[in-house]
Amino acid sequence: MLVCVTILSFMIIALLIRNPSGKLAVDHPNDRSLHGKPTLKGAGVAIIVSIVAAVSFLLLSYSKMYVFLGTFGCCVAAMGVLGWLDDHRNLEIRVRLLTQSIVSVAAIGILGSVSELSLSGYTLYLWLPVSLILSIVFLIWMTNLYNFMDGADGFVSSQSILISLVAAYWFFIHGDTAVMLLCAAIGGATTGVVVFNWAPARVFLGDTGSLALGMTFGLLAVYGITRYDISFSAFLLLYGLLLYDATVTLARRVLMGERFWNAHSTHYYQRLIRAGISHSKLAIIALGVSLYLAMLATLDMLSIKPEPLWLIIGVISLSILAVITNRYERVRRSES
Repeated sequence: MLVCVTILSFMIIALLIRNPSGKLAVDHPNDRSLHGKPTLKGAGVAIIVSIVAAVSFLLLSYSKMYVFLGTFGCCVAAMGVLGWLDDHRNLEIRVRLLTQSIVSVAAIGILGSVSELSLSGYTLYLWLPVSLILSIVFLIWMTNLYNFMDGADGFVSSQSILISLVAAYWFFIHGDTAVMLLCAAIGGATTGVVVFNWAPARVFLGDTGSLALGMTFGLLAVYGITRYDISFSAFLLLYGLLLYDATVTLARRVLMGERFWNAHSTHYYQRLIRAGISHSKLAIIALGVSLYLAMLATLDMLSIKPEPLWLIIGVISLSILAVITNRYERVRRSES
């Protein structure tokens, strides 16, 4: 599955790059961009088509999984269409949020909300309305944070490959072959694209890819929590690098009274690149950090004692990296 989907995704994006007219949009750099020249965007098309193809195959082989697989495929495809339209037409934020909300409500309505939330060995029992709201907000936030974090060559695509393969291992442990293969397919679909997305990128994921991948990993978390009682803290750690940067940056902008809904370039990864770190070096360092977090996440997922320790170590580690980033940025600024 991994190899087949990788080849399919690679072939699709290679063909699109050769003949991009009308299918791939062009990203023109502005004062917030981390790139200096116009670049094709919309590589997410290859990822989505490959994932939907994999879902179709899995539906034939695992018909009892039709509810989750069908819902998953439709939601990811819907986010892909929304992203493609946004890449080509620059949709208003209210249109994007409304569509994301409708898709998230539909997904939770079909799959069910997270009523019991396991966090580092402790279980929170949520009142149904609270459960529904939090589950929907989580999907919307995952969808958008992936969009916020997709601004450097190979960054989000390489993170997605690692996360997919770790998730595949988790579902393998729980005996869920269908979702294990789905995760492998997601990793394969992204691997086929990362070759063209690595620095210097020939094509960006675009909103087509980032929105779909965000919804993808949000749905996998909801499924893992509701079906197998995988701890929420394990997913927080697995998605930790992206979650921390996006969430802390948003919180900081809100506290400073900024218009947080406007585009900006103050994420940690953006500041590192502006301070002189290359795109490829950033992606490699980020992979190392996420591999470390994935090991902590797996210890949490396996309920290895003491369970609270893994999340604490993860948050402290990310906070130290944030301090190092601030320090590095100040030093480079003083040198220039």
